[in-house]
Amino acid sequence: MAASLVVLILTSQLLLWDLQACDRGVAAVQNSHHEETEVALLQLEQSLTTMRLNWPKSSQTQLALIDQKGKSFLLTFKLRDGQLKTKREVVLTNPSNAGYMPLFFQVRSIKWQYQAPLLELDLVLLDRTHFYRTYLVKSV
Repeated sequence: MAASLVVLILTSQLLLWDLQACDRGVAAVQNSHHEETEVALLQLEQSLTTMRLNWPKSSQTQLALIDQKGKSFLLTFKLRDGQLKTKREVVLTNPSNAGYMPLFFQVRSIKWQYQAPLLELDLVLLDRTHFYRTYLVKSV
């Protein structure tokens, strides 16, 4: 009986250590994903300094942007590959949808508000992490 109790205690300890290791692994993956989102937010900020916003053609989930050469781009919330939760992305495309560049991944919702000259971004990821940014943007 004593041996069974010792085996039970040791098994419980091993299970507890394994669960703690899994928890640390999940936290590390989430932190790396949040770092990728922060980098994408900085890339967006840099891009917006060289582009103008066409707000009448934009919406709360899509931005119409024009670069310095007059080329149009759309920053759009899309579901790729059907309705897979991991493929909910915000992508930058041209108006004819010929090619795209993903900007944000695993997006639950995105909302844009524009009060000239400030553009507000409200981004929520699938893990419910919330990002709120304000950008100074020139309009058309």
